[in-house]
Amino acid sequence: MIKLLGLALCKIENKNDLFQAPLYSFLDKGDRVIVDTVRGQKEAVVVSTCSAMPGSDELGMIMKAAGATMPLKKVLKKIREEELVYKDDELDPEEEDDGKQV
Repeated sequence: MIKLLGLALCKIENKNDLFQAPLYSFLDKGDRVIVDTVRGQKEAVVVSTCSAMPGSDELGMIMKAAGATMPLKKVLKKIREEELVYKDDELDPEEEDDGKQV
């Protein structure tokens, strides 16, 4: 069985850093994520993702280009953006407000 390592290049404060990401995590360019750094958890934006075999020349080249060393810090969470809906927004503007709260 071939073992693969998920990788995510993420931008934090105008600097790109390489992180380990879960394989098949459906991270896409532009996704906002929380990553573990030496300075604690930080928000970052995914620049690119790929996978590589541990110990492979490809992984070595990616890590060298990113200035990363093993062990890589990890992507912890994907930030999901959801539109917030307020109960007031659900009222039909032509309905009269009778003062009762929903």
